[in-house]
Amino acid sequence: MSSGSTELAVAQDLSTTSYSERLRQFEALAALELNHGQALWVLSELGFDVGAKKSTFNYYIKSLRKLGVPFRRGEIGLQAERSAKYSFNHLTELSVALSLRTYGILPDVVVRGLIDARRVLYSLYRESYLESDHGKGAPIELTAAGPDTTSRFSMSGVYLDLRLVYVAGQLISIGPPRTLSPAEAMVRFATAEPPVRAGPPINLSKTTLKIAELMERAPQLRRGPKPVRRASARQETAA
Repeated sequence: MSSGSTELAVAQDLSTTSYSERLRQFEALAALELNHGQALWVLSELGFDVGAKKSTFNYYIKSLRKLGVPFRRGEIGLQAERSAKYSFNHLTELSVALSLRTYGILPDVVVRGLIDARRVLYSLYRESYLESDHGKGAPIELTAAGPDTTSRFSMSGVYLDLRLVYVAGQLISIGPPRTLSPAEAMVRFATAEPPVRAGPPINLSKTTLKIAELMERAPQLRRGPKPVRRASARQETAA
């Protein structure tokens, strides 16, 4: 292998869960709802409240709702005369949004982009969960050979590319979103030409799998009852 080269090889799928079983798990997950307090707990466990007081973080999440992330009053999750209920899609959208803050502020272009592409993004969230370790998210083994050292590591999961474009440190455009394999994500990040800088893809599978785990074990909090399941998990997708 030549100096500075990188070798990719698709690793064997080690998953023991069949696609049909994974699909059943996702359907159960899609029917789960958390109240506002439990949603804050999930986001805190993901590390998005680091450096902020609980009251400040709570206010910030509510301020995002006023902007339409992850829903507005009257939409699924915040129906009239009802307390907010957060689904898997809602928590994933919030996680993506919080990952894109600049100096603690979510740029307007990101807010508009997430709302405009919401239907597409919901399907990508589903894909990232179902194909977290096979299909597009199948593991790859990488060998990076430099002049003096050789490093080996692996990547897996479905990556989210929001096609963020920065010029002179300012975000100027977003979308349309797409998913990438680990190899595609690495190439996307490594080949952007200056002065334009591409935003790095997000390992969406890691995010959605962690959200699924946290939703299932969210504690009962005073802000509302313990998690409940909607009558129809398909309602949100059809909305």
